[in-house]
Amino acid sequence: MPALSQMMTWTLLQAPGWQRDGEKGLLPIFNEAYNILKRAETEQTVQLVSGELPSLTTLDNVFTYNLPTTVWRCTKVGFIMPYTLNYNLSILEDYGMQTNRQMPDQEFYFGGKKYLRFPHIRTHDKNFNTPARIDFTVNPGATTGLFLYIAHMEPILQLTSENIEPDLPEHLHPYLMQAVLKLVEALQNGNYTEAYLFIDKEIKPKVHAEQNLGEQGLSGHIERREF
Repeated sequence: MPALSQMMTWTLLQAPGWQRDGEKGLLPIFNEAYNILKRAETEQTVQLVSGELPSLTTLDNVFTYNLPTTVWRCTKVGFIMPYTLNYNLSILEDYGMQTNRQMPDQEFYFGGKKYLRFPHIRTHDKNFNTPARIDFTVNPGATTGLFLYIAHMEPILQLTSENIEPDLPEHLHPYLMQAVLKLVEALQNGNYTEAYLFIDKEIKPKVHAEQNLGEQGLSGHIERREF
């Protein structure tokens, strides 16, 4: 399959009046489409620190915690199970998780390890002005290394030159070209909502499914049980 420059050549055959760069250049559109496809909630985009999920250091009566600027979304916060494996830390209170019989416990796996989901949080995606963040709805107390989280990274690579290769397997390059043509169509006809919905519903799921393949260590498996 082609390099970025070749993909641009092929795409130009279906986008008369457009150029490689400049005012009607395809390069920034390729970069936009690439970022749309790569900004994914998949196993391969999870941020790791020395092979482990990152942890929060929390303070007593501090409820909001910003995440690194490389993160665009947090999807889970939890404890490692059993708790004794979590660097000999113990939970000093159960945050109502065992005393409140109506609230189910949830276990999830990532990288072959089992975690207990912590439900007393709300997460907010990164936007142009603020980083992704975690808001606790109960006082987390003063902890170090107790709360672990699953966060998905922003695309690091940017397609600012034809000499930069997209970080996508070659068999997924046609999806990138298809997304570019949809954005070109939107710019020409003004059907932005239709174009972005098509990319979101028809193209992204196929690309993201590929990013969950391979050995992921039982990741994503969730079990529910009542105390």
